[in-house]
Amino acid sequence: MLQMIRDRSQGLVVGVIVFFICLTFALFGVQEYLDARSTVVVAEVNGEEVALKEYQQAFQQMRQRAQAMLGDEFNPDDWARSEIKDTALDFVVTERLLLQIIDDANLRVSDTQVANYIRSSSQFQQDGVFSQDFYRQMVRALGFSELGFEHRVRKDLVINQLRAGIGATSITTAEELQRLEQYRQQTRDVGFAILGIEPFREGVEPTHDEIESFFAEQAEQYRIDERVSLAFVELSIESLMADIPTDESSLKAYYETNQGNYVAQEQRNVNHILVKVTRSADDSDVDAARARAEELRELALSGESFEDLAREHSDDIGSRADGGATGYFGRGIMAPEFEEAVFAMAEQDISEPIRTDFGFHVVKLKEIKAGGTKTYEDARTEVESSYRREQAEALFFEQAEELSELVYEQPDSLDGATDMLGLPVKTTDSLSRSELAVRFSPKVVAAAFEPEVLIEGLNSEPIELSNTRIVVVRVLEHSPSSLPQLDHVLTTVTQDLLDAQAREAVHASGKALVERLNNGEDLEAVLSSADLKWEKIAGATRDSAKLSLAVLRAAFRVKPAPDGEVIYTGVPIGTGDYGVVGVSNVVVPPIEQLNVSDITELRRDVSATRTVAQWMDFVALLKLDSNIESFPDRL
Repeated sequence: MLQMIRDRSQGLVVGVIVFFICLTFALFGVQEYLDARSTVVVAEVNGEEVALKEYQQAFQQMRQRAQAMLGDEFNPDDWARSEIKDTALDFVVTERLLLQIIDDANLRVSDTQVANYIRSSSQFQQDGVFSQDFYRQMVRALGFSELGFEHRVRKDLVINQLRAGIGATSITTAEELQRLEQYRQQTRDVGFAILGIEPFREGVEPTHDEIESFFAEQAEQYRIDERVSLAFVELSIESLMADIPTDESSLKAYYETNQGNYVAQEQRNVNHILVKVTRSADDSDVDAARARAEELRELALSGESFEDLAREHSDDIGSRADGGATGYFGRGIMAPEFEEAVFAMAEQDISEPIRTDFGFHVVKLKEIKAGGTKTYEDARTEVESSYRREQAEALFFEQAEELSELVYEQPDSLDGATDMLGLPVKTTDSLSRSELAVRFSPKVVAAAFEPEVLIEGLNSEPIELSNTRIVVVRVLEHSPSSLPQLDHVLTTVTQDLLDAQAREAVHASGKALVERLNNGEDLEAVLSSADLKWEKIAGATRDSAKLSLAVLRAAFRVKPAPDGEVIYTGVPIGTGDYGVVGVSNVVVPPIEQLNVSDITELRRDVSATRTVAQWMDFVALLKLDSNIESFPDRL
């Protein structure tokens, strides 16, 4: 049966897979969950053997996680590549090495810690409370016993304990942070002129010998992609829905059975005024923002138009033009603090200032749209759609299994799918691999280029493009990849060579201008000789929006002159232009002018980066000091 049929219950498990991913080092948490040991050894770590079965368990669990994260983008063929297998083996070897270190250091995680971690995980809770039955169900779905799963969690937690200890050794001093923040807030005066490529194209006429030589060097750039044209049949829930018969009695019975699905959520419609202030702002800024919000509230209470106040004073750009209107929204949409206040208000109330991550909000509740169960008449369109989908899903799984059997029994024809299931055989134009991936998915590319399909002309296995769509393909025609004759691409090659020669010329000219300027020639004279216009931005920062990214990066790479003179540099811009850049007046803010909240934020970023680097270095050194031997040929 199809893989997707076997995985119909996967939705139950995805949450637990994500739970594993959330463990910082969960990829290492796979080892001996079966007592049986294989005699095949795939690695040795300081004398301890790593069995093939351990590797296989690690590999499968990594594959499951990737599939859970990527969904429809998951390509099973990627997991046949040797580098993926080597990565999985390295994970297993690293885990074994870490557990050896942990054992030597007598690091332990108590039963209470394991129990608390599992009980606090939202993946095992129902209505916010841990459910023992739900936990058992999910653990069984993953193929573990409760004891085996808890052993898995214990290993992950103790590795995280080691990682936290290593990370704690990373120290960033206040002086370092101050210097880094000074570096980040540094400003420079930046002048620039752009030397365009177009004038350098004029008069460039490559010779035939130059074109032949260029083509010979760049031949792969002009390779014609391998292409196939396909015949295919497609089965989808959407197409089946259209043919599902309905009548009022069936729809009413479905509505009665599923009334809980047709409950309209209470919604509220408000106008709001935002006074922006960040969570990390100092107390004086917060107090000022709160006072401003109180002032605007008082104006609204005194009779001024709330909408006009929002248009004039709100910092929320998205709603300001509409008088602060949010439109109707239900629970779970807005920031929790905002939502809690709004759903406690009565119509036409004006709230006290509400603090969120964005700042202070003053809210006026315009209208409440009550919730409750929709009548059959109000819900009929939804009922019919849900009924059709439910019936189509049942039919889809039946026909998917039948399609799988048909293409197996008649491997060299798609006619059986047409005769038995009424699926029309469609065809494609000749498509490259990338075009085929866009038309269908990477999975179809992999299937179409399997030897049995490409060479022997057999049907592919049913390919799941999504949980609601399956295709089976056959190759009608195949054109191998090839290098064209020069005559067939002469125009393209000639233009590419012309572009390359013009680009080389403009870069050479730009570098010569930079050299003249750095040798002390007058700026105006140099610019005049090249008919260039100079522009200057004073006090540019590292994220200045007034300069192109290429110019900005070049300007801040330049080491400033000790005597404050202008330093010139050059940088390629876009697809051919060249920038001449001048840098002067480098200003480093004094320490006493630095914002404390900026330094606090920088400390978090630097600490996180250094913690990761510290851990990676630790693992690398462990491997260097250990006796590790891997046998990838046995995988």
